[in-house]
Amino acid sequence: GDPLQLPALVSPGGIDANHGRSTMGRLMDLGYPSELLDVQRRMHPEIVRFPNQEFYDNKLLTNFDVTKTNPNVPPMLVINTNGIEERVGTSICNPLEAHVVRQQVKLLHETYDDVVVIAPYKAQVDYLLELGVTNVHTLDSFQGREADAIVLTTVRCGDKLGFWKDRRRLNVGLTRAKHAMRIVGSVRSWYTSSTPLKSLVTNMRDRGLIQPVDARFIISVLCGNNGTTDGASHAS
Repeated sequence: GDPLQLPALVSPGGIDANHGRSTMGRLMDLGYPSELLDVQRRMHPEIVRFPNQEFYDNKLLTNFDVTKTNPNVPPMLVINTNGIEERVGTSICNPLEAHVVRQQVKLLHETYDDVVVIAPYKAQVDYLLELGVTNVHTLDSFQGREADAIVLTTVRCGDKLGFWKDRRRLNVGLTRAKHAMRIVGSVRSWYTSSTPLKSLVTNMRDRGLIQPVDARFIISVLCGNNGTTDGASHAS
């Protein structure tokens, strides 16, 4: 098990009693010796670079065959989308972001068959399904799985990014993709947050991996045309 990823889902009372803690976590807390399995084979080096730095103290080594990754498709990109989050009951969705996600899925499907979308909220999952996007999962439900390409929609914007305060959630979201990782969200909000998204956006900025959404695409969505332009492309 990986204590730096998400624990089991338990009731509020179970959280107070620490029932979500894994067996491995319990043993480590009791002082039993543990060993980090430090060779990862799932992710392209550019995908694992930030999680390794942020969550694993650069202790992970990579044994990955980069020849299986299409060199014309950047392994890692942040798609900067300043959408507006909307409350749907007790959940949250971000319609503009969902349209951008759909466009990214379309672009990635030109290269990879196995493309998965991960969302933090059920309302965003439902909105994406209504747009015709398939293979959409919540973050919790996709833990432990992988895909050739992942599009992670972060949904939240503004001053409150509550879901992402738990570092383990971002760790799970960023470590599912083999060949291509796209993170869609409001970069402006990440910069001012107290979540690990702030470290992520700083890292992506320094690596030149932040890409804006084409203004024509945003206008198309706002005019009710469902985003018929290309939006953000693969080019960095």
